[in-house]
Amino acid sequence: MALTVKEAMLRFIALIEASFFHDKIYILIPAIGNMMSTFNHVRNSALETIEDAEGLATAYGAFLNSEFGIELQKLPFVDSESYTQAKSSINSSLIKVIVCGEFSSGKSFLISSLLNEIEFAPGFEEDTGYEVEDYFTLLPTGPTQTNSCPLEIRGNGDASYKLEVLFIDSEEYQLVADNINEKLEINNLLWAYATNVERYKTFRHQSDENRGVRGAKLFVPHMPFEAVFYDLPGIGGVSAPYKDLVNSALKEADCIIFVSFARRELTDLEIGLIGEIEANLRLMSSKRKVFFLLSAKISTDQAKVQEVLNKDNALLIETFPNEPFDRAKFSVVTPGKEAIATQRYSNGQINEAQRDLLYAASNTPDLREKLTEYLQTQSGPARIRFHLNQIQFLIKAIEDNTRTFEQIYSKDIVETKQDLARTTEKISTLTNSRLSLSSRLDELDERSKRTVITLAPDQLAKYLHKFISEKKINNPPLLLEFNRNIEAYSQEWLNQKQYVTSVQKALDAYVAQARSLVKANIGIEIYPNPVPVTPLENPKDDPGGFTTQGSDSALRSNLDSAVKAIGLLGIGGGGTVAALAAMGTAGLALSAGLPAIIGGAFFLGLSFLDKNRALSETRKMARAYVDEFAVTRCNLAIQQIGLAIEEIRQGIEVQIDGHINELRNEEKARSERLEKGDLREVIDKVNMLRDFRERAEAIALKASRVIREL
Repeated sequence: MALTVKEAMLRFIALIEASFFHDKIYILIPAIGNMMSTFNHVRNSALETIEDAEGLATAYGAFLNSEFGIELQKLPFVDSESYTQAKSSINSSLIKVIVCGEFSSGKSFLISSLLNEIEFAPGFEEDTGYEVEDYFTLLPTGPTQTNSCPLEIRGNGDASYKLEVLFIDSEEYQLVADNINEKLEINNLLWAYATNVERYKTFRHQSDENRGVRGAKLFVPHMPFEAVFYDLPGIGGVSAPYKDLVNSALKEADCIIFVSFARRELTDLEIGLIGEIEANLRLMSSKRKVFFLLSAKISTDQAKVQEVLNKDNALLIETFPNEPFDRAKFSVVTPGKEAIATQRYSNGQINEAQRDLLYAASNTPDLREKLTEYLQTQSGPARIRFHLNQIQFLIKAIEDNTRTFEQIYSKDIVETKQDLARTTEKISTLTNSRLSLSSRLDELDERSKRTVITLAPDQLAKYLHKFISEKKINNPPLLLEFNRNIEAYSQEWLNQKQYVTSVQKALDAYVAQARSLVKANIGIEIYPNPVPVTPLENPKDDPGGFTTQGSDSALRSNLDSAVKAIGLLGIGGGGTVAALAAMGTAGLALSAGLPAIIGGAFFLGLSFLDKNRALSETRKMARAYVDEFAVTRCNLAIQQIGLAIEEIRQGIEVQIDGHINELRNEEKARSERLEKGDLREVIDKVNMLRDFRERAEAIALKASRVIREL
């Protein structure tokens, strides 16, 4: 079933929300041997690709927003923040490691150990003289809350320490210490600026004594990791909402280290913090690495540590059974053992084997190795691959979505163009077919007229011949009556139902055949208006001049001879007989003026002729006249059906012209709809979608090329 544009848009959103970042972690180790200059070129290309993708996503998001009125900017890699983070991640060669947990759980102690910035400095009990476990760490540590703000630790370009501070009343970090070579001095400054311990405030610059601090950056020499560590204040130990700190830090995190104390089980605050981490990872659709650690001291009972470890892992599985923590486990680290081993080995108190055993027991070197391995997989090239893979996923979603939208939008356009093409072709076909149709209709007209010619005259002639044979014309008055009756009976024939029905049938047959011709030649149905057949009337003037056969000049000559003979002879039988004989020898049908001549001849010569002979000759000439008379009336019928056919033919032409005009109006309407009507806007949308897809294809190609170069 075809999708609607709304369904296609919702499917696009669901695809992005459900799949983006799923199962996407940095797992590609950077290629060996890439020169830095080459990498810089690749990184610049990657940044250009991401900027292109950002422009496309912004434009496409605006398009969808304008189409459906739904804000899409919160989708991953549709919102600008995703691109800002991606570009920041690629621009930086350092991995961001977030270290969080409850205050005094050993976070800063662990970071100092990982950075090799911890020294074993045992003290001694005054009463017993026993050695007391104690350490000097670069970062402030203690049994109570220490950090009052996030502390960022990164490598320095030289062999000294440097400290920058972000004060509450400032928007930029300010340098407060530089070129510090003594660890104790930088430690005192960290206590002064990054904690709330009052006795260390004296180590601040005098102008900074009463200024609140929002954050601090520590730059250390000889950083063992290509990473930036963020030591967050302990949960429960800061006045600002800890959730906001965690959420803000997680947006920048590539790795998270959660630290708890090995002497007690997880607290509700810690479970809540893990829940916040889980929620953020789900929101970011990310499987970023999370290390769960229990920090133990040497003096902690090992049985107690194992008990806490088992309970914490059980609680972790019970509370967070699903991704991303479904396989998470706590590990125990004892950084102090590594520090003791290093100090005693350097003093010659233990040998290398003993040192390595202590290293292994501390688990700190193993953690450092795992962290290093993970960070290597998160190096610049790997992060570029990751972000470009994300871009490719987005681009593929846009390509598919634009193609779906285009198919939906184009349906009406394609159908309208097809209809337009069919209409234009039909108009052309109709116009060309009219020529051949016209000649076929002309032939049909003639055939229909000939039908009336064969239909009418014989019937009329037979009718009148019967009338003549029944009449005994034996005196002039009867002859006059004959002439009158001929007119009357012919009119009766013209008015009779049989004639009207016959002509009507001829017209109906014409209409049926004309419709068939139009249907066969043009392919349309026509419905001509009916033309009623009305009875004919005899013409007022004598319809002379019609002949059935012979030469008109010969007929006129014989008539003239007959008239002269009658006029010259006057009253005389012989002359009259000769004149009548001359008229009889004509052997032709006489014109319509003949009845009067016959009547006059009969009247003038009746007393001189033999009555029977005169009647015989009269009947003979009357029969010839009847044939002539029948043809005259037939021509009247032909004229009638000709006029009827002409009227029907005009109606046919009007209907054909009307049909063609309707098609032309449809053609014009469809053209206008495509050019400047409602489909013009749809066509513009389709063109825009094609532009989006072409841009997406170009970006995908560019991303693939960059990935191949890594």
